[in-house]
Amino acid sequence: MAPVGLVGLGLLGSAVAGRLRAAGHEVVGHDVVTERNHALEAIGGRVVTSAAAVAEVADPVCVVLPSLAAVEEIVLGARGLAAGARGPTVVQMSTISPALTERLARECATRGVAFLDCPISGTSGMVAR
Repeated sequence: MAPVGLVGLGLLGSAVAGRLRAAGHEVVGHDVVTERNHALEAIGGRVVTSAAAVAEVADPVCVVLPSLAAVEEIVLGARGLAAGARGPTVVQMSTISPALTERLARECATRGVAFLDCPISGTSGMVAR
């Protein structure tokens, strides 16, 4: 079974990582903030150098990012999750607009990438429990 990927290891992303690790899943992740990557390593996760590197080894890849622009770039950008020959299943967990959600789903479909819209409701503490 492939590891579960996480792009975005802030409060919510790290809580998701903790739950996945507690359930016995291998987790591979990346965040632009170095300290957040160290926190993933501390719970037994593996850190890679970029979101594209997460997509190379993990399926699905969960996206937990703080802004619409960040989500759009990570999913559809030139080195984004949907850019490869065979992208992973993208599990979009950020709070984003319905318009962007529809666009991401449509663009992923044209590239042969499965897309799931699964926004998190609640706080990082709730997710961690």
